[in-house]
Amino acid sequence: QHAPHVLQLPYGVFFVAGRHFSSFHVRFADVARGGLRVVAPADSEAHVAESRRHFLECLNLAWAQQLKNKDIPEGGSKGVCLVTPGSSSKERAELLHGSVKATIDGMLD
Repeated sequence: QHAPHVLQLPYGVFFVAGRHFSSFHVRFADVARGGLRVVAPADSEAHVAESRRHFLECLNLAWAQQLKNKDIPEGGSKGVCLVTPGSSSKERAELLHGSVKATIDGMLD
């Protein structure tokens, strides 16, 4: 798969992996803004489907931010954190929180 509508190479592409998550971060400038999307599929089948489009979704969202930020100095960026399915709601909340924290920590290291 590819994204033919993305008209420039990203400035940076980062991958952070943990035991219960994987994250991509794509930016189109040294200084960029965009945010983090957390994807928490309900079951393993949905997780497999989300895994297939994980990077391309991140690239497309970052490119959308790049276009949105065209009138400001900062470029566009986006991160997408894909979390493995958890069983209970408490376990799921802890998993989401821990995955976001570990993603950000990994980016800052």
